[in-house]
Amino acid sequence: MGFRRWILVNVFTRIYVRKLSNYKNRIKSIENFGKYKCQQSIDKLWRLMISDRVYSVQRLAFQKLENFGEDVKLPKKRKGHLIKDINNKLIKVHASFKNDTYTLMDFKIAFKTRYPEAYDVYLYEKKHNFDKWIQQIIDISPKKKTRNIYLIEVNFDSSQDSIEYFNGFISYIGASTKLDKCCITSSSIYIEAERNTIISPIDILINDTNTIHTQITKCLLYFYIHKRKFSEMKSITVSRKKDKILETITIPKENYQIEQVVEKYFYINENYTLDNINDIFLTNGKAISLFNSLSYLVKALNTQESSHKFERLWKAFNAIYRYIGKSENDNTCHINLRNFLLSKESLFNYSKTIVKDFDHKILRKKIQFRNLILNDYSTKNHTVSFVAFLYRYSDSRLLHILKEILPYREEFIKTINSIDKVESKFNQLGLSVIYNNCKTKQNICIYDEVINYLDSKINEKHQSDIEIVAFICIKYAYFLRNKIFHAEKHDLSFNFIKNNLLYEIDWINNILESLVIELLNCNGEWDR
Repeated sequence: MGFRRWILVNVFTRIYVRKLSNYKNRIKSIENFGKYKCQQSIDKLWRLMISDRVYSVQRLAFQKLENFGEDVKLPKKRKGHLIKDINNKLIKVHASFKNDTYTLMDFKIAFKTRYPEAYDVYLYEKKHNFDKWIQQIIDISPKKKTRNIYLIEVNFDSSQDSIEYFNGFISYIGASTKLDKCCITSSSIYIEAERNTIISPIDILINDTNTIHTQITKCLLYFYIHKRKFSEMKSITVSRKKDKILETITIPKENYQIEQVVEKYFYINENYTLDNINDIFLTNGKAISLFNSLSYLVKALNTQESSHKFERLWKAFNAIYRYIGKSENDNTCHINLRNFLLSKESLFNYSKTIVKDFDHKILRKKIQFRNLILNDYSTKNHTVSFVAFLYRYSDSRLLHILKEILPYREEFIKTINSIDKVESKFNQLGLSVIYNNCKTKQNICIYDEVINYLDSKINEKHQSDIEIVAFICIKYAYFLRNKIFHAEKHDLSFNFIKNNLLYEIDWINNILESLVIELLNCNGEWDR
């Protein structure tokens, strides 16, 4: 190769190296390389044909090599993103402006400066749509988030010195690391919440799906649980600010009045401990159950009418046993809750104290055993379940009554072998021993087995107060709940004098209220 040709090829090479950001100049370099058939020109053309990201550059290099007689094959045009992580690169360009405003031209200059090869490739690929493509990237790039601080203050009528109930951070659905600040005292509630969205103060108050509205509700629950009695809300103020207060509202005002969540009747018995409820400020499944249960409990303790109080206590109870029971099936939940109560009976001392002096005569008088049995075990096919029910208890008071009401289902038990799949039903309920003992004998044998079991347990004179609590609150209260909620009875508040059923409900309410409160107080044990 002559010296002049060598000089020219090297000049073209330097131009090629400097012009990686301009495919048009690389095309000019290829035209020049194509004029001089030498190893240096061939090497450059091969490199361009193989590695250049602009397809017209690759194709022209291929043609020049072909003209030189090289054994070449034109590469296929690349599919997908020609530059790896191009979207991330463009977002980095956007971020380099640090939220300052910029024009399309500003972005293009920054793009070309930061990623010259990528700029060149997409300028060729997009051609007349290049500016439109850039603008689309700008439009979808993350924008600066606007920080809005919301301040909520609830003031109560209180003549006492302020006592601090809670001071810390509370979570909300959708929160990542940022939590709301909260301080609850005996005279006020203060919440400071940061959100990216702009929410009008009045919308915070009236929109119950708003996360800040939920925080206020939780704090009110927490306040009244710790206050333990009625305290009137005097005002609620909600403000939105950035560097300064931008908008604010205080109610009561014009058409917006405060609805007192409790009234003067509200009171929590001093015998009850209910302090372990801080998990209400979390957002997990247990926190939701706590929140729901506490809301119904507080309204129950604010209710004087017997049937309405029972309805709310049951809903408070329902929220708990659904969580502990880990099932959508009521029967499974009841079994799991009963096991929970019996395994942790030391946590329910007050509930046990209420029932410990009840003898079998009091229980028989207070509870509609006959109606319960005829309702829950209404057909012969329920007989094995009825036997399992009898064997579930060890308390002599309860067993004494169950023996007395056994004649209601004596015929069913004596003809139990006429039931389809009776053996498998005994096995499923863990009563295979009873069935196997009587398998080769007359049908009446199982009835004798039941009588013998009841007599032996009654003679032991064992007293299990937690079994009585579980029977009343789970088995019997559920029976009453279905009768009332399914409108099998008229509205019990529609009465002209307090009747026996209302007295019975009052009696159940007393036990159920105690159990609900003790269950709530031991919520730390729910998952163990």
